[in-house]
Amino acid sequence: MFKCTLCNLEAPFKHFGASLPAETVATEGSGACRVAFLEQGWLAVDPFSVKPRPLFLGAPCSICNQPVCTADTCSLFFAKRFCAPCARHNASAFPPAVLKASARIFGSSQQQQQQRASGGVG
Repeated sequence: MFKCTLCNLEAPFKHFGASLPAETVATEGSGACRVAFLEQGWLAVDPFSVKPRPLFLGAPCSICNQPVCTADTCSLFFAKRFCAPCARHNASAFPPAVLKASARIFGSSQQQQQQRASGGVG
């Protein structure tokens, strides 16, 4: 059972890896979709798809190794998976475009400006 350490999402998974094994996809039905993700993670077969398709549930954070789901409040993927706390702690290492695109993790630029003005960490 996969469980996100931040939001406590729990879901059964079929495989940990970058893609579902061929035999898993083949046994789930015809018209299988072979997909390889850019990271290792917990995968399930999408229960809402007519054809068997992989559903990426989550992955370990590349810094703290805690399992996190792909919700935009729990983690982000930028070359590697980062949980929200580790991403915020290392915000200065991310390009401005990633900070802007991941506002649910880093906050809006207006919030960051207010934090800087008040002496808080931005």
